[in-house]
Amino acid sequence: MKSTEIIFVIDKSGSMARLTNDTIEGFNGFVENKKDDVKNTLTTVLFDTSWRILHDGIDVYEVKPMTKTDYIAGGGTALLDAIGDTINRVQDRHDELGEEKPDNVLFVITTDGEENSSCKFTKTQIEK
Repeated sequence: MKSTEIIFVIDKSGSMARLTNDTIEGFNGFVENKKDDVKNTLTTVLFDTSWRILHDGIDVYEVKPMTKTDYIAGGGTALLDAIGDTINRVQDRHDELGEEKPDNVLFVITTDGEENSSCKFTKTQIEK
């Protein structure tokens, strides 16, 4: 059976406040639309000036709907740092899994704006 890890990197910076309901509903709608013929795992990272992991490579069937308690908008947009740190974290986990790592990885980034707060990663580093 093919397996896919779906990685959401979701902006929760201050400018996303007006999109809170749409962001939560969009994420929850995607997660609810599960396919039985594929083994899906999910990683969800929420970011503003910093980032936090909401789900870390868990079975999509174990994911509870996102709520307004999970998603509170505020802060700047450290998009590159969130992407870079997520790539590194997931790569480390996949290296540990060896042959058990997913066959495919789908990276979904939700944002309304441009980078304005990263200090760890550059665009060139992310592109590599």
